[in-house]
Amino acid sequence: MSTKDVEVSDVTRIRYFRTNNRDIKISKLDPRQGIQHEIEQALENKKSNQLRNDHQRELLEKGYKLRNIIGSGSYAHVFRAKDLRQSMEVALKLIELDKCSKHYKDVCLRNEIYVIRELSHENIVHFYEAFNTSLAYVMVMELVDAGTFADLLKKNGPVSDDRARRLFRGVFFGVDYMHQKLIAHRDLKLENILLNRYGQPKISDFSLSLIWDGKRLATDWCGTPPYFAPEILQGVPYNPLAYDVWSLGVCIFIMTNDTLPFMFVDYQEMLQKQLNRDWKFRTRYERFISEDLKQLIRAMLDPDNSNRIKISDLLQTRWLRAIV
Repeated sequence: MSTKDVEVSDVTRIRYFRTNNRDIKISKLDPRQGIQHEIEQALENKKSNQLRNDHQRELLEKGYKLRNIIGSGSYAHVFRAKDLRQSMEVALKLIELDKCSKHYKDVCLRNEIYVIRELSHENIVHFYEAFNTSLAYVMVMELVDAGTFADLLKKNGPVSDDRARRLFRGVFFGVDYMHQKLIAHRDLKLENILLNRYGQPKISDFSLSLIWDGKRLATDWCGTPPYFAPEILQGVPYNPLAYDVWSLGVCIFIMTNDTLPFMFVDYQEMLQKQLNRDWKFRTRYERFISEDLKQLIRAMLDPDNSNRIKISDLLQTRWLRAIV
């Protein structure tokens, strides 16, 4: 399968199913299921109202009034809410612990709370507080409700060189701040970069993040398949900060080419293409991508993680420092 087979901007028609520890299958949804979609939407609205009613009483006692649901998963739901004490809009992430895996509760959730408390940067979603109710564990965060980079790509298609610079400059500054504190995100992807109403990017979801000691290499296999670095696929100990840089390279490639640099149906094939630098800019968009950006992406997608550009050096590149 070649990269031209998948239009990444059409993300709503693609679902990824993990069938075992190493295999991914892709299935496309039929976009013409109009009636079925309306039925599903009605059921989702009913579920949303029920969820809000179930949680509202206890949350009012804590000073929060739930509004509409803005995101939902198998065991977590994100609501727009009003902080009645501060008179401001916030996001409430309600995690139903009885539906979570033991690993998520004991490792991912604790890790996310521990890490996010350490972070305070304009390009990282701000964390306010967390508490338990009888039904859920609640995280109160900054409301960032203008969509994700993935939504932007789906709506408008690939971004121009200059727009990419404006979007990613803030992301790079946020990651540099994290890396200075030896915190690696380890799941940087378009869906985890949010936009506020002013177009400012905000990094979110720290459930796979790691506070690194700067010496001992990481060994756990984590992340999202299209953004896996070669060292993850090889299963070797790795520098988690270098992993973040690779994932960001994939992000900026997708946003400017509207396709993936590497297909991931077969991990072994994907790894060989990564190691051989067997990828290319999409023909129809390549002429709109500057040589400075091409050079930067090549440096970020260097298969040798010891030679891969560091985020601090990336901030000094000619492409990023150019006047927009």
